[in-house]
Amino acid sequence: MMSLLPPEDPLNRDQPGTLVFVPSNVKLLKYGKNKSFPTNYKLTEEPFHALMVKRVDESNHVEIHYEGDTWFVKESDITYGE
Repeated sequence: MMSLLPPEDPLNRDQPGTLVFVPSNVKLLKYGKNKSFPTNYKLTEEPFHALMVKRVDESNHVEIHYEGDTWFVKESDITYGE
């Protein structure tokens, strides 16, 4: 019997706490309370692993925990589960 449910995502991209790899030279964005525009940014100098807080589907960004704070990064700039 064929399932009508979508296939499971083997990389758990929707699960908070998923490990992500952020390479060097990637822009991290910090947003204020209203999240309408960035209030700060960092360009990564070294690659690192971080924990995903959540995916933001409408903007194609991922919220990650890095250096004791939350930052946003383009989902296309990271790799899941490495």
